[in-house]
Amino acid sequence: MGYIEDLRALVGHHPLIFVGSVTVIVDERGRLLLQQRKSPYGVWGLTGGLMELGESTEDVARREIYEETGLKVNKLNLINVYSGPKQYIKAANNDEFYVVTIAYYAEGFEGELNVDESESIRFEFYYPNELPENIVGSHRVIIKEFMANHYQPRNYDDEGDLVIRPMKEKDITGFVKAFAEQNWHKPQELFEDYFTQHSVMVAEVDGNVAGYVTLLPEAQEGPFAGKNNPEIVDLNVLMKYQGHGIGNRLMDTVERLAKERSSIVSLAVGLHNGYGAAQRMYVKRGYIPDGSGVWYKGEQLEQYAPCVNDDELVLYFSKELTR
Repeated sequence: MGYIEDLRALVGHHPLIFVGSVTVIVDERGRLLLQQRKSPYGVWGLTGGLMELGESTEDVARREIYEETGLKVNKLNLINVYSGPKQYIKAANNDEFYVVTIAYYAEGFEGELNVDESESIRFEFYYPNELPENIVGSHRVIIKEFMANHYQPRNYDDEGDLVIRPMKEKDITGFVKAFAEQNWHKPQELFEDYFTQHSVMVAEVDGNVAGYVTLLPEAQEGPFAGKNNPEIVDLNVLMKYQGHGIGNRLMDTVERLAKERSSIVSLAVGLHNGYGAAQRMYVKRGYIPDGSGVWYKGEQLEQYAPCVNDDELVLYFSKELTR
């Protein structure tokens, strides 16, 4: 038996204080590694565990990572130390304990990812704004602090004064102000939702936001709903930056991201002349109409059915992404 099992044999279910380590592991694309656990079943969390006799907290972090994933991490960087009443846990077997958790992050690793099936269902890398809902509460706190103080977004495309990068929280007010200056009303709540719920790539020129595009994990409506293919939505380039190829650069990046998940990506485009440039660009990039005809307000439009030529009158396209 290990140290913890030996203690439990002596004290039963009475509360104990344990020390443990968890690690936020980040890959070269800026994605975080999460473990879907068998206990509690289906819940997601960071890789980590409790200290055994003679170990340092860094030893714990490296051992747990290797045992659970088969990976060896490079430098461990401290995020914070967490203790107190919020660290109380009562396990399913009625064991009670308080954990002093030392949280690290590691931005480099080597080896092949393997699953220890005794503890894990699977491991997945997630972009920070696409994290699953059911994450261990204390681990969500750690991730939030890591994102606020240590995370460095990766620039997917960097050429001259133009940078394509993941959305930052400060972009929310930047876009609201920029669209207001061109007399477009884009509510702050829209960008707050994009930042927290979706994968958004932003074009930045000379330090100023110039445009964005959003990638959904799968289509929510239309002919591609339920087919597990990512969908590109709401491509926008601010007026003063249009005509310089920024839309195509955003599409290059978001298609690369979509290709990591599926060989097919879909999108919808409006039919009035305000979408003329987008219509031409999508066709030139190889997007093909899906054949289901025109859709209006999320419903397939029957022949001769009345409609209004507004933003909700759309045609759906898809593209096969070569691997």
